[in-house]
Amino acid sequence: MSDPKLIRARDRIKQILDEEDIAGHVILHNAPGSFEIVTKLDPSYSKLIGLPPVVHLRSKLVDYDGDINRQRADLTATASMVSGIAELTGTTAVQLFELAQFINTRTGAEHGPMTRDNGPEAAL
Repeated sequence: MSDPKLIRARDRIKQILDEEDIAGHVILHNAPGSFEIVTKLDPSYSKLIGLPPVVHLRSKLVDYDGDINRQRADLTATASMVSGIAELTGTTAVQLFELAQFINTRTGAEHGPMTRDNGPEAAL
């Protein structure tokens, strides 16, 4: 079941990312176990089409009127966007896994598997 509070927040975040023409990856949580995820990889400079796991990289020189420097700038910005978000998300994920294990051990908490109704993939 989707959490209306998280849906409103997710939609506001999407709107900000669109208005500012920036990329982002945000995970939202509201107790007891509702999640939403926002992944935006399509600011104006991005050459990506789609979202993981189905993504295409599209960059044709003809779309730049033959200006290879403009094309290279957009491809470099796209690579930087994906690499940066991936590295920061991965680093944060490792730290959060360690924190979760610590808290779960200390509290004896147990969690069932995420489902489409309560996990981050519900927002994709």
